Amino acid sequence: MLHVERITPEHENFCFGFHDLLITDDAGRVLAHHTQHLRRPPCADQVTEVGFFAPGSKTFQKIGTTVAFNYPQGARLEWFDAKAGSVIFNVRRGDHWGAEIRDIRGTLLASLDSTAHVVAPEQHLIFGINYARLNRLGAYGYAALPDPTASSNAPVDDGIWVNDIRENRPKLLYSIAEAAATIPENRPENIHYFTHLVMNPSHTRIAFLHRYRIAEGEMTRLMTIGVDGSAPRCLGVGSLSHFDWLNDDEIVIWGRSGSAIEKLRSSRLYSLLPKRLLRTANMLYHRLLGRSSGGARGQQAFVHVFADREGVPPRRIAAGVITQDGHMMVNPRNRDWFVCDTYPDKEGVRQLFLYQISTGRRIELGRFKRIFDEPDSSCSDDAFRFLDKRSLSPTFLKRIAFARSGLHCDLHPRWSSDGKVVYFDSIHEGERAIYAVDVSGILE
Repeated sequence: MLHVERITPEHENFCFGFHDLLITDDAGRVLAHHTQHLRRPPCADQVTEVGFFAPGSKTFQKIGTTVAFNYPQGARLEWFDAKAGSVIFNVRRGDHWGAEIRDIRGTLLASLDSTAHVVAPEQHLIFGINYARLNRLGAYGYAALPDPTASSNAPVDDGIWVNDIRENRPKLLYSIAEAAATIPENRPENIHYFTHLVMNPSHTRIAFLHRYRIAEGEMTRLMTIGVDGSAPRCLGVGSLSHFDWLNDDEIVIWGRSGSAIEKLRSSRLYSLLPKRLLRTANMLYHRLLGRSSGGARGQQAFVHVFADREGVPPRRIAAGVITQDGHMMVNPRNRDWFVCDTYPDKEGVRQLFLYQISTGRRIELGRFKRIFDEPDSSCSDDAFRFLDKRSLSPTFLKRIAFARSGLHCDLHPRWSSDGKVVYFDSIHEGERAIYAVDVSGILE
């Protein structure tokens, strides 16, 4: 087992966020959020500090603050210019969400009127989504503002936004309504949103998930689009989850796609069936699925590789080696490798591992146990006041207090910019901290 180093100080809580962003710049500085209230979901006006740790130092250097924060993805804090040392993160801009660019001294370089989920610095472009809509629908949003698109299930004036930072004039790149219109089985009552934008290595196309709620659950479409809005494509439909670009033309993703039930849901016949019948059929399907797989529905899902071309069937990799969902990130310097994690097992243990595509090797890096503290729900009314309760299950509010608190800590592994070190968040020592594992010896 390799040496795991805690890079953040004891008795304080730090996190980075999701698994799809590089955590270091060219000088090795490590980005982080400094959080205060680990055991509760972020309240509407809760301030989170953003900053970095210099190599070999456990002194947090603050760059700025934000209230645009959730534990799974943070403030989408990322390096905007990894050579010059400037960062971008989301903030509140009056009555809407926006973004700021600051240098490592905290000097404000730009205030932007749209959010940044992914960036193309060499093109001066940022791409964002509506975090108020995500928050309302129980996804990874921010708590403080109402959703201006709440009256529409598939708004024509919301979707993926692009903003040239030299002009600061956000434009709609691709609307939710456009995506919904390409679904044969779409019903007016289906609720749609976009999430999980990821840029390909050359910054020419964006992959994202188009999710929509149907009578008996939720469907996910893996989609891509050019950074200029060209050639929107749907690559797969089903129960699809975490992903990354293998290269400019292929995407690796965990999930189930192309099953009999998904083919039915993608047909025009489906849209004509009564909703009550659909709910009953879905319940029976999942009961049979559970029996046929010994209750392990994850066995019906796989790691797929989708080509960024319509009509090309996906291929499976890691069959029998990766058997459950996790958060994958492809090495930026050697794309034959990706790092991944697992969700907690019955004992609360998460696994961290590397996978080599060419050989099918899985190499374990460590196991880290969650803590079983109960969440603090004292500010739930404030944190969840804009949730659309009509679209959520009755048990949702009981689960979300934990799921949106800092106690729910996926490892979310991500790479250093040189592709030699794996960083991850964990809570196994009782505090939220960032850890590092040097894997250069394995890759060499």
